[in-house]
Amino acid sequence: MLEKTENFKNILSSNLRTILFSLVFSLLFLSFVIIGDKISLREVFYLKIQPLSYFILFIIMETGCFLIFKYLDKIEELIAKIRILPFFEDLFLENNKKCFWACFIFLTICHLPAFIAYFPGLYTYDTWWQLHFFVNHDYVEMHPVFHNLLVYWAFLIQKISNSTWLGVFLYTLLQWITMTGIFSYCVNMLSKFKVAYVIRLIALLFFALYPTNQVFPLIATKDTLFTGFVLLMVIEITDLIKNKEEFLSNRFKKIFLVLIIIFILILRMNGIIAYIILLPFLLYFLKNEIKRIWHLFLIPLIFFLGFTWFKGVVGIYPPTLAASLGIPLQQMARVRVKNDAVLSLEDKMTYERIITPGKEKVYYPFSADSLKFDGPFLNSNFIDFSLKSNPSRFINLYTKWMTEYPKDYIDAFLLNNYKYWYIKAPYREYKKYPHYYLQTKNLWHNFYGVRLKEENFLPKVKEFYNNIFLKNAFYSNPITLALFSFSYNTWFLILCFWILFYKKRYDCIIALAILPAIYITVLFGSTALIRYIYQNFLIIPVILAFCFGKFANSTCK
Repeated sequence: MLEKTENFKNILSSNLRTILFSLVFSLLFLSFVIIGDKISLREVFYLKIQPLSYFILFIIMETGCFLIFKYLDKIEELIAKIRILPFFEDLFLENNKKCFWACFIFLTICHLPAFIAYFPGLYTYDTWWQLHFFVNHDYVEMHPVFHNLLVYWAFLIQKISNSTWLGVFLYTLLQWITMTGIFSYCVNMLSKFKVAYVIRLIALLFFALYPTNQVFPLIATKDTLFTGFVLLMVIEITDLIKNKEEFLSNRFKKIFLVLIIIFILILRMNGIIAYIILLPFLLYFLKNEIKRIWHLFLIPLIFFLGFTWFKGVVGIYPPTLAASLGIPLQQMARVRVKNDAVLSLEDKMTYERIITPGKEKVYYPFSADSLKFDGPFLNSNFIDFSLKSNPSRFINLYTKWMTEYPKDYIDAFLLNNYKYWYIKAPYREYKKYPHYYLQTKNLWHNFYGVRLKEENFLPKVKEFYNNIFLKNAFYSNPITLALFSFSYNTWFLILCFWILFYKKRYDCIIALAILPAIYITVLFGSTALIRYIYQNFLIIPVILAFCFGKFANSTCK
């Protein structure tokens, strides 16, 4: 008996770290499931909470995580030995120009049906506002100026040529080629890192066949290019960390990294916030090389500050305050709607001086946009004027209600982003409020006197994509749900980060650190949309390589 007890203690001691790591992840996951269930009961989801199901879920998660952590080395060894379609290994996955162009041609062929189906491209809801910036001389930076300029360039070609498709086609073609090049470069760099062959093959097939990767490059939104440059930054930071001497002796690589960061800073408003969050960690990790690398990360900031100064000089105004205060406005609107009977008349009147009177009637728990916009920037301007003229009025009411109705504030925040993290997020409510996975509906009408026409060359192919992205058909199938769901993607990435911590691959974590930095910013955004976190999907092959790829000649060992 004593011998058995001693054996048990030895087994427990040898697996204690593995047990603790799997336990922490399982408890974190279960906590957010319970939080999601609780807030859903206060809305329209009507889910039944069963304590027994929580226990079963915890046991499944704990067992699964323990087995993954316990056998990580064996999983790596198994992956390294797999040889599916071995002829691809020499044909596509050599680290040279042949690899890049072979991948580029293969990806182009795979994406071509989507390009033809949505020919000449997808001008979606934001495009109108971006053209409004130049055409009506309304120089308020609701969208980044650089991307506005790209859209306007296509608009001018459309207008000058008097074509119904040429300008849209050229913009779409440029963006499509850029994203295909980024995908090909990523696969090529994984080859340079000598990642396990099957991981490289998964990366190539993922970029080629995953439907989101086929359609997203066709959509005229700033988030497409932003996501591509985030992927490039992760790859280049990895190369810098893994191959410092080679990287720092290559002038092209250094210039390339600086340009990538500049594009990240100017393509999306939260790019600068995410970069500022990331920068201290990156510089600390590379502190031994600080004299050789500081300029690589400082130059983009100097450029961004200069670009911001230039915009002010030429009369381009920053976005309205309402655009940045989606969550506080959502929280106040929820208090106003849920507690109408007990709020004082003074508080109601103060609220209506901040937000357009009656605006709470369009309060929607899952998006703050309805509060901010009422016609062309009308409500944003109302809020902006109110906040600037009397900021203390807003601050006093916001803090007063925060202390009196903290549960409503918490609920408003969580419901606005619950799709990003709630694994059982239901989508029944979207029958009343359509919430597309991707916006593939064109705005095909006259844009400021310019004719636009949508072709329909491959209707069956378009119907296939529309079933996924407009009709949310994948939600009915647990397998396809796992492939497309925001929450599944979030927890997969959290697990991968936790694996990297477990394996002490801190350099890989630093290379990926921009992803959680961006994720933090989107939690405070106006709603949960794929275009805001597309980089979390696109990074899947790279993070698989970090966790299971066994980099050759790498510090990630």
